Amino acid sequence: MTIKKGDFVEIEYTGRLKEENITFDTTDQNIAKQNDIFNEKGAYGPVVICVGESHVVKGLDEAIVGKDIGEHDVNIVSEDGFGKKNAKLLRLMPISAFRRQKIEPMPGLQVNIDGMMGMVKTVTGGRVIVDFNHPLSGKDLFYHFNILRKVDDTEEKVEGLMGMIGLSNVQKRMEKKNLVLTLDVMIPPQMQDQMQVKIKSLIPEITAVTFEFPAPDKTQKTSKKKVSGAVETPEDLPSVDSSDSPKKEEAQTAEAKPEEVKPVESKPAEPIPEEKPAS
Repeated sequence: MTIKKGDFVEIEYTGRLKEENITFDTTDQNIAKQNDIFNEKGAYGPVVICVGESHVVKGLDEAIVGKDIGEHDVNIVSEDGFGKKNAKLLRLMPISAFRRQKIEPMPGLQVNIDGMMGMVKTVTGGRVIVDFNHPLSGKDLFYHFNILRKVDDTEEKVEGLMGMIGLSNVQKRMEKKNLVLTLDVMIPPQMQDQMQVKIKSLIPEITAVTFEFPAPDKTQKTSKKKVSGAVETPEDLPSVDSSDSPKKEEAQTAEAKPEEVKPVESKPAEPIPEEKPAS
């Protein structure tokens, strides 16, 4: 059975850095433990994906098309993995911004600045360069993957799709051809419309999607928070915090007033080989 774009399949895979031969991702719990990348909060085991929907890295997604059920290998260049290194995603910061929070920056230290996860690359002359590229950008990859089966069951497709968009804990039920999703929190109507269009396009046997939400608690008063924005200038330093927000597409170089710096939380670096700082 040849797999084509738009098919739902159940797969297992393990990804390695091609040159260093270091495993960085796997669906196999035992392999994760053997390579010291096991995450207690992670979910291991086969996953259901829709081929061609970027549920896995581009190179692997494309490699699945045209394959039969069974095991396969693929080499993936950096452009089809986690992208090339982008010089625009480097930010120059004063070392005082870290030391004021009792943080001694050093190459390999991961930090969250303005909601962007970055890694300290160099520390020289009182300046720190933080790299906001993906840690695996610029790396060629090797994947071993196993296509276990093609998924035809509608509810199983829904389960896999919800998991890939981060809604695996959502309650789901089918009422004939209508999919009913029960969510714990309200989501905007625009997002509901987008989800409905996506689900119906990928799973044609579903003709309607209905969203159910909990009744609002009238006993709680709604508080309003003032949100302000500011344009960065050479005198302003972007706030440094510990929230886990998605990475912005581009980072900018900036220096700033020390009083505008918020606490910096360091995080352990991912298990990838350290790169030598640029001279």
